[in-house]
Amino acid sequence: MKPIVSAIVVNYNSALLTQRAVSSILEDGALAGEVEVFVVDNTATNRERMKLRTVSRYGVTLILNDINAGFGQACNRAYEQSRGEYILLLNPDAYLLPGALPTLVRFLDSCRRAGAVGPRIYWDEAREFLLPPSLNMSPLVCVWDAIGRSSQLFVDFRSLLWRRYAVSVLRRSSPIQQKNLSGGHVLLRTKAIEASGGLFDPSFFLYYEDSDLFRRMRSNKFELYIQPRAGVVHHYNQCLPVDGGEKHWYMQESYQKYVEKYDPAGRIRRFAAFLERRLPKGVPSEIETLGIVTEPIVLAVPRALEAGWVFELSPNRNLVPAATQFGRGPTVKFTQDAWRLLLPGYYYGRLGGLNKFLTHKIWQWIVE
Repeated sequence: MKPIVSAIVVNYNSALLTQRAVSSILEDGALAGEVEVFVVDNTATNRERMKLRTVSRYGVTLILNDINAGFGQACNRAYEQSRGEYILLLNPDAYLLPGALPTLVRFLDSCRRAGAVGPRIYWDEAREFLLPPSLNMSPLVCVWDAIGRSSQLFVDFRSLLWRRYAVSVLRRSSPIQQKNLSGGHVLLRTKAIEASGGLFDPSFFLYYEDSDLFRRMRSNKFELYIQPRAGVVHHYNQCLPVDGGEKHWYMQESYQKYVEKYDPAGRIRRFAAFLERRLPKGVPSEIETLGIVTEPIVLAVPRALEAGWVFELSPNRNLVPAATQFGRGPTVKFTQDAWRLLLPGYYYGRLGGLNKFLTHKIWQWIVE
């Protein structure tokens, strides 16, 4: 019998997490017998492959790459063997919440113009933090970045605009159309993939392959959605954390490829460089520094915001993008679970009201 869904999980030194991701796909009885699962291993070590053998017990097809072929290439290998009407991509450090996959399938069944749909994304087990919607990637991003490097006032304004947008998306209870989605947890219509030139462009080793796919889908008149009634927990960046410099290098390399692909003549990049030279500087926002913090922080909420506040967390000073917590009461608190997800480095937190432009305070701290 032809499956309805073909699920793909790419493993890289994350066998235990991969097993949990696979279990979350197969444990939902609503699609029993109608899902095929592929696990593609990019680790290329015997030790990791021995750990992965357990997933074969569940009828999972295990594909072993001899080298780390990159995320996009690994997905493409599984996609070539897939038979499903829909393709589920799921990161190994993510897992579906009960009922998520059937909910996403029903949405694509009912919305024929949709090429892909993503779930509501929680960061932590307690589901106190939501991960943000995906940034719409365009060559124009280098214009915004150039302006940002020249004008701190613009950075602050853009950050508040992003918060306004993110809050409006995260508080939705019904499907909402998007310009981009995350390839780490998304259900794709196979016909939309084929009509858009295939799954992933193999020139992207890691990062931006999903932005490229969704841009191609939109160009072919397919719509993208978030269905907030489906949920996933994504312990972002927990797949055997590697050297941050290496990840940054891959991201920058893929970003350049993306921009070159959609701005081949370089006009947008030249305009961005011109703006960066000409625009005046601004004054950075005031930030309260907490220093090195070893225990979950507790932040005071002013009385005026106790009826409802928004707290954003990000490793980026401009808080774009940011994990978001909605709350009430006199304090912002981290659970131990959420705190353990913070890798060593600098973090920024911003507290504001549900009035989307109101900022009370920004903090900075270091996790070692």
